[in-house]
Amino acid sequence: RRRHTRYISVTGVQTCALPILYYGRSLLSLSEFKNAEQIYKKILTLDKNSLEAHLNLARIYSSLSKTELAIDYYKKTLSLENNSFVNYELGILYYNSSDYRNSGYYISIAVKLDPTLAEGFFYLGLIYQKASKFYLAIESLEEAIRIKPDYASAYNNLGTLYMEINKTEIGRA
Repeated sequence: RRRHTRYISVTGVQTCALPILYYGRSLLSLSEFKNAEQIYKKILTLDKNSLEAHLNLARIYSSLSKTELAIDYYKKTLSLENNSFVNYELGILYYNSSDYRNSGYYISIAVKLDPTLAEGFFYLGLIYQKASKFYLAIESLEEAIRIKPDYASAYNNLGTLYMEINKTEIGRA
């Protein structure tokens, strides 16, 4: 029995769906965002549920500072597969946009799905610190350090946080 493979035309060349994914990855790794965007959009015409296409379009739009489009594609990715990595990336996108409420929401989901995600606890610490929830910030930063004992940024922020709440002796230790 013969399997039928869907083909699409990329710059005049007939290309199978799997190799086009590889081509898209190559373009993305070379920061050829506009060309990669076209490739991943064409992949979605073949498979509207392509997790990789949705995720990479989110990354492309994030790199191009098209935040709203990036958010839409991250959310489409999450609708296909709820995982810690995508929740974390979406949370970071919101964090970089100064939307700490949504950032905290998605990063919290990420650390629930992957309790070993030190970077997630680190960012939760920063978010709690911005909200003046100092003890939650301390807990989050300490958890990041517990998971990743050589996490210099977490140690630095924890020391700064202790100093901020007037526990100077601990902050200088």
